[in-house]
Amino acid sequence: MTTTDTSSRRDANAPLVGIALVILGVSLGAVNGAIFKALTPLLPEVMVTFGRYVVYLAIMLPVALWRRGTLVFWPPRPGLQIARGVIQCLGTLAFVAAAVGMPVADAIALLYVYPFLVTALAPFALAEKVPRIAWAGVAGGFLGVLIIMKPGFDGVNVYALWAVLCGCCVAVQLVISRKLALVSGVITTSTFGALVGTIVLGLLAPFFWQEVSLQAVLLLLILGGVTALNQSVLLAAFARAEASTLAPFGYFEIVAAVIVGFLWFGDFPDAVAWTGIAIIIVSGLLVARSQATARSLIGRRRGRPV
Repeated sequence: MTTTDTSSRRDANAPLVGIALVILGVSLGAVNGAIFKALTPLLPEVMVTFGRYVVYLAIMLPVALWRRGTLVFWPPRPGLQIARGVIQCLGTLAFVAAAVGMPVADAIALLYVYPFLVTALAPFALAEKVPRIAWAGVAGGFLGVLIIMKPGFDGVNVYALWAVLCGCCVAVQLVISRKLALVSGVITTSTFGALVGTIVLGLLAPFFWQEVSLQAVLLLLILGGVTALNQSVLLAAFARAEASTLAPFGYFEIVAAVIVGFLWFGDFPDAVAWTGIAIIIVSGLLVARSQATARSLIGRRRGRPV
């Protein structure tokens, strides 16, 4: 077999490898959610989030300095970088607050309001055209979120509101990340975001400080390591296949969260939650598919291969 044949085979398999890596990456994200929930009885939410950022930064900073040098401390568009880091920090804190009082799968399902928010924001924040069929997916996604939240006359579950706030933060963070992608590398942006989060939470942590048990330290170390691995795997996935190919498989995180939540905490979504989860997944797939089709049509009109 020639070198060319080997290279062609690798290129042909790249999307499959990318899909496998996305499934692994989002599964690690579900494990992260479970670790957050396991930590909430041991430490205040601010300390849990602060510990996660400290460990993640300790892992990422040497890599970033090796790859990017001191640029990591002075990234392009510093104002946007800081805003992204603060919003990411708030989103993580909101998810930890949500995990205190609801199953991991429900919290992660509500977190997935973010693809619909990004789609809704795209025409205004990114000047991107959204296909009409995608708006149906957006409406369906919000319906699924409402079903899981179960609003009623006795009020809305405050933990569900925290999960939705996390999804809103992720959506804004992704919009900012798209803008930064034109001027800043992923490693620089990710590490600087971890640095901002560590500083912000470091200012808050003394007001919530309590003794940290050995169990909590071990869980925080695992959490930081899983976070770094999760980010690295997802980066590797998107380096091997287009986002439109990989996006539908991101919803496997909800399935993984159901499995992890059941095995770790004995949590299992009820029939109403399953209905909402199903609507969110179907709606998300509709949005992803419609946007991929739109990009394909634009490519053909411009005479580019797709």
